[in-house]
Amino acid sequence: MVAVVSWLPANGRPARFLGGRSAQARLRANSVQALATQAGLPNLREYVLSRHVALYAHSKVEVVFLALKHRRQLIYSAEG
Repeated sequence: MVAVVSWLPANGRPARFLGGRSAQARLRANSVQALATQAGLPNLREYVLSRHVALYAHSKVEVVFLALKHRRQLIYSAEG
């Protein structure tokens, strides 16, 4: 996965949590998007593995992995 994403960052799907409809989901999505944009990594995407989903931010020249969750989890946890 690391090799694929580092070679072609747009290969993952658009981050699904960005499409949340509740006020809390929109607030969370907007704050994550703002942080990614401030870091110069405006694109948030997810890469689906067999049982996990990896969240990453990228620009044309850089990729940063942000979180990993089990596919049955509803949200990415802020706890390490």
